[in-house]
Amino acid sequence: MTAHLMRKTLVTLTLAVGLVARTTASEAEGGKYRCTADRNTVSHYLTVHLHDGKVGSFSYMAATPVDGTVNSCTVDSSGAKEVDIGPDIQSFQTDAGQVVVTRKGKRFDFDFTKISMSAVCGQSSTIAAHIDLTPGSKHCTDVSNRE
Repeated sequence: MTAHLMRKTLVTLTLAVGLVARTTASEAEGGKYRCTADRNTVSHYLTVHLHDGKVGSFSYMAATPVDGTVNSCTVDSSGAKEVDIGPDIQSFQTDAGQVVVTRKGKRFDFDFTKISMSAVCGQSSTIAAHIDLTPGSKHCTDVSNRE
């Protein structure tokens, strides 16, 4: 009886580990993910659609409070030309400049340093220089503001 119970428990654990592994792999493969972060007075919002382990599309917004109002900046992949520029590196050429996305394991690092802030922001606004999204996490990481 004990050997049968141990075998049944082992089969159950094996199935559970397999399901967890598949769920983790599928998170990086596809789906829609959102994360937020606050850095100093700037709030950052990033939404990403993943497809086959790559960014299919994204939408980013930064909001900066100024004199009782909020100035915002937005950048998205709508109408952008996407090109793979290396292993795990994508480039999205937007009207406002280039966004480079680098996959680092499960994380996706968005580099907005080549975006023209005057094309995407109001006065006294800022955007992220870099911001990372990890599928399954609601908090963006490695955020640095660009002013």
